[in-house]
Amino acid sequence: MVERHWKRAGLIDRPEPKTMSTVIKEKPHTAASPPVGVEPFLLVGSARSGTTMLRLMLDHHPALSCMQESDFIVTHYPACASADPARYARALENDWLWRVSGLQFPKEAPDYRAAVADFFKQRGADSEKTIVGATVLQAFEHLPDLLAEAKYVHLLRDGRPVAASIRSMGWAGNLYVGATRWRKTVEQVRALQRRIPAERWLEVRYEALVANPTEELSRICTFLGVAFDEAMLRYAGDTSYAAPDRSIAERWRQRLAPREIQLAEMAAGDLLAELGYARMFPPAEPGALERLALRMHHRYRRTLFRFDRYGAYLMIARWLWRRIGVRRAALEARFDAISQAHIK
Repeated sequence: MVERHWKRAGLIDRPEPKTMSTVIKEKPHTAASPPVGVEPFLLVGSARSGTTMLRLMLDHHPALSCMQESDFIVTHYPACASADPARYARALENDWLWRVSGLQFPKEAPDYRAAVADFFKQRGADSEKTIVGATVLQAFEHLPDLLAEAKYVHLLRDGRPVAASIRSMGWAGNLYVGATRWRKTVEQVRALQRRIPAERWLEVRYEALVANPTEELSRICTFLGVAFDEAMLRYAGDTSYAAPDRSIAERWRQRLAPREIQLAEMAAGDLLAELGYARMFPPAEPGALERLALRMHHRYRRTLFRFDRYGAYLMIARWLWRRIGVRRAALEARFDAISQAHIK
């Protein structure tokens, strides 16, 4: 009866036929190589640090193409790198970033690395450009194994407004958790930087980008081997993103309560000062009970946020079907559409 109700509501469909072998054959690692005919680069940084704005700027250059968030090229690497490519293809079916990417899984790819290389070639072919980038916001440690010759553009932003933005997306229930996520991500990016030759790494500050976009974009273009083009600043004409505004970088100072800023600084620790961002409060650490309260508050607020955004019916139905190991395409399509509508 429940299944008939969900079918009438458009939230259930027939299970998709299995077309791939379930037998997983272990394969040895092979040396990474750049995609043929494409010069790859990676745009890395913390979520909510301005990477989407920079991606749009880069993508509007007549010689550059940059894919949206493409974490799916690295998040499945530990489980799928040494397996038959079919395992990677199946894993991608449950990855919403992949489902909205517009890419196709290459059926003839001999291994994981070849599949990732093909994603870059697809983007290059679709955009008719040969310098192709991807935005990656996590699991950075796998990138050198996948794209050995890629260049890296790291967009860095003050962790306090990043934490506030993370909270606004429902990914953190408070600024302490949001800033903790920022700190861990920046530390992971810095660990990656130590593995990359200096000539293939460029750091860009968000604050400088919105204050002097032409100067910073020219610096990025030189790094990527192209000349600056004014089209990079016209992205606001055909996207939902506004033109660069230097006041945005400091707006958090007026919008956040002092206690929120203090919590963000507690979580960020010494990293803010190391990166040149002046603190507003003396260094401090929350006690054990306060940390527990902050974690509980985070889980409570995050759960409320998700039920408010996606609706109780979709959240519960999706959870139930996943618990029994069945993926319903209609449910996932609705979830993807809501997620995509709120990404900015």
